[in-house]
Amino acid sequence: MIMPFGKYSGVDVDDLPDSYVRWLWNNVALREPLRSAIEWRLDNMQDRRHETLPSVNLVKTVYRELSMKWHPDHGGHTMAQQAINEFYERLKQERGTDYER
Repeated sequence: MIMPFGKYSGVDVDDLPDSYVRWLWNNVALREPLRSAIEWRLDNMQDRRHETLPSVNLVKTVYRELSMKWHPDHGGHTMAQQAINEFYERLKQERGTDYER
């Protein structure tokens, strides 16, 4: 189905960015058949969720920034630093990627 309006007018629904598809679903009262096409696309996006995960470098950067902010030696809280470390470890296990600190 081709988008009939908006920023991506004339573009096939399958070629729309995932963020725009989510925005359409949450903010626009869609009519049939566009509603069904967007709903189908959202269902398929769930199957591709690993493709939309943040890059390893971004995860490392965010982890380092949070660690610097919440580390007890820098005026942070021990429980916050433990939670950050646990989340990072869980993310490493789920992604199956070798994250070097």
